[in-house]
This record gives sequence, C-alpha cells and structure tokens, in this order.
Amino acid sequence: MPYLEYQWQTGAKSGEIEHNKESNISASIHKFQTIRKASGTPVQAIEQGEATGGSVIERLEEQIEATKNNTELLVEMVRFMGTVDQRLKSMQEIINNQQHMIKNLTDEIDRHIAQNDILVKQQDAMNKLIEKVVQ
Repeated sequence: MPYLEYQWQTGAKSGEIEHNKESNISASIHKFQTIRKASGTPVQAIEQGEATGGSVIERLEEQIEATKNNTELLVEMVRFMGTVDQRLKSMQEIINNQQHMIKNLTDEIDRHIAQNDILVKQQDAMNKLIEKVVQ
C-alpha cells in the first residue's frame, strides 16, 4: 500500500522520518497537519512523497521498470493498431471491388431488360402482322 513519508525539520524529532499509511493520500496530508495543529506543535515537516517502503534507489528502479513495461505495452498497442489499419485497408479494397462488380452486374441487367423490351415490341409487331395476313 502506498504511504507518505514526512521528515521532521525541527524539534525533538528533527531528521526523523514518519510514515503515514492512509490509503487516501489527501486524507493522509490533512490528518498529519490537523494532528500537529491540534497539539499546538507547528507543522515542521516536509512531505517526502509517496513511498512503497524501499530506498530511493529501489523506488527509482521500480519506476524505471514500470516505465519499461508501459513502453513495451505502448509498442504492442502501436503494432496492433498497424495490423488493424492494414486489415481495414484490405477490407476497404474488398468492399470497393464488390461495389464495382455490383455496378457491372446492374449495368448488365439493365442491358438485358432493354433487349427484352425490344423483343417484346418485335413480338407484338409480328403478332399484328400475322393477324392482318390471316384476315
């Protein structure tokens, strides 16, 4: 659990580091200041920052390791996004090809409809001629 370290500047505890293990860091600071003011002791400590219980070097090493892990995750995310982008481009190309094929098929169907209309008109004209010849 993270906690704050306070180093006393003056008084009997001068130089000592006090650990305040509140889970809420804002509450930790408020509690430290309130207790000192209520007892009449001036707040003569400086906040050392959030700690995890190790030396400064250990904490820095932990932060460096966390940064490396975050960097690796970011690199993986960028690779994944590149893969997604390639797949989207590929799918867009497939969709464009399908739209082109659909347009060609629609044009072909329109030509067949026009030819059928011509054949129907020719058949009607032939039927009229046959009726005139038979009469």
